[in-house]
Amino acid sequence: MHAPHVTVVIATHRRVDALRCTLRALVLQGHPDWTALVIGDRCGDETAEAIRAFHEPRIRYYNLPQRFGEQSGPNSAGLHLAEGDFVSFLNHDDLLLADHLIRALDRLAACNGDVYIGKFADATQLERADTGALVPVFTRILPAQEDLRVLVTADPWCFDPSSFWVIRTSYAKAVGPWRPARSLWRTPLRDWLMRAWRLGGTFCFGDRVTGLRFWTQNLRRGAPLYASATPEHEYMVDRLRNEGSDTIRSFIRQQVERAQGVARSGPRPRTPLPFAAGWVPACRWRLVSGQRMVLTNLYLHFGLDPVSLMGRLSRRPRGALLNWISQKRTGEDLPAQPTIQEFLRDPEAHRLL
Repeated sequence: MHAPHVTVVIATHRRVDALRCTLRALVLQGHPDWTALVIGDRCGDETAEAIRAFHEPRIRYYNLPQRFGEQSGPNSAGLHLAEGDFVSFLNHDDLLLADHLIRALDRLAACNGDVYIGKFADATQLERADTGALVPVFTRILPAQEDLRVLVTADPWCFDPSSFWVIRTSYAKAVGPWRPARSLWRTPLRDWLMRAWRLGGTFCFGDRVTGLRFWTQNLRRGAPLYASATPEHEYMVDRLRNEGSDTIRSFIRQQVERAQGVARSGPRPRTPLPFAAGWVPACRWRLVSGQRMVLTNLYLHFGLDPVSLMGRLSRRPRGALLNWISQKRTGEDLPAQPTIQEFLRDPEAHRLL
């Protein structure tokens, strides 16, 4: 039986420091049979130079001829090129623990799954070590639940990011390309995952942390986030290289327990009356659960997405959320009408490495 091959699609734009760390962590994977397709969103020469320095034949680099402006274009380009058994969409500033692919593939094989969603730790704070190093502080482990019905809610971040998914390639291609943010009232990521859910495949979830996500760039004020160096990534990659995954998970667990202990030590809310503590929340839970079931059935059977329907009725502009995120990250507005058609006509013409 052959070892499954995984295509790792990495969309990138102007984050050379973080991308370098993401690739360093990827090279440490215990499962060696992978190819990384780094898709630059019209990046400068510095991105190619950083990738070339790896001298790693498993990493290929393509650069889109036109700026797309958000992740859905490069991800669609990478999905078009993806070969082998499985595909993953790894963000250019997220890190994988060394056993991520091994555990994902084992779980997919055990449940004959089509889509794997892994557990990850969120770094939301920073602190200084005694050595002076800037250390990320992990404060929570996600996803908090494994109920796909939550996808129909308005929360745009559920099961984000895509970095820790592993999808059967044939299934991902059946779901199709990522839709541009300008055409959606949801994020492209949530839209793609909802379409994958509606296709009816088998989803399975990780049972331990195998990935790291960083919100710490939000702590830096002033310049656009993509202009900031991220020494906390360097710190964690050094630990990933020198320590086993179980040791990293123990470090994360201690940090999360410390963060949760601080949260619990705050002022206690006033105890409500028994009537309010029991009957009212129970009724609210039943109402929310029943509403979610109705919305789930409307989506799965008829394709009616309540968030998109409300966006249409309220005449809210499509892509508003992603445009705000892009402004914060890069200081740029999204391009008016992106396209990857020129790239798709001849991808190899745009391959730099």
